Amino acid sequence: MATRVAKKKTRSAAKSASSRAGAKRTTAVKARPKTAKKTARKTARKPAGKAAPRKATGAKAAARPARKPAAKHAAKRPARKVDPTAPRPISSGKGPTPAEVGAGVVEMLKAGKPESEIWAKWFSPKLVSIENMPTGGMAWHGIKAVRAKGEAWMQEHAVHGVEVEGPYAGATGFAVRYTMNIEHKPTGNTQSMTEVGVYTVKNGKVVLEEFMYGS
Repeated sequence: MATRVAKKKTRSAAKSASSRAGAKRTTAVKARPKTAKKTARKTARKPAGKAAPRKATGAKAAARPARKPAAKHAAKRPARKVDPTAPRPISSGKGPTPAEVGAGVVEMLKAGKPESEIWAKWFSPKLVSIENMPTGGMAWHGIKAVRAKGEAWMQEHAVHGVEVEGPYAGATGFAVRYTMNIEHKPTGNTQSMTEVGVYTVKNGKVVLEEFMYGS
């Protein structure tokens, strides 16, 4: 009987010891996930730091150009005050000057050259010709229209003599004074007429002409 009692006591002691050990293991296993979760949360909260850039050494460092220092901002100059009464430069563009064009036109007129040759050399194909007509000012645009105007005038008039004076050159053009003895064909009447042609030059060509008549 004593042996049986001793065995029972031994068995009960072993069971209690094993149950205690199992309880400790269970507690440890349960505690581990909580610790792991907390550690994972803390790790997730902290942003990953960027790795510091590596400094180039050797041949790579020598190949890279040295950084230029930032340029200093130039000091702003005070704006110049413009005098509204001061003159400003003006130009007739490239090519022969108005004086040169005027001299060429007058030379050809005095030599008796036809208008077609004068137009071809010294006048722009887009020439605009202005006349003060009895009904008001009129403008003809283009050499073709100007030629048609001249032909219509010559159908009713004959020129028996013309004197050319000039040129009177300016910064953007020149002027020529004409004195003519003309005959009106339908009536046969003759008269002396004086007119001044004012020519605007652009890039070596006459682009605008306007005729002004004396009394």
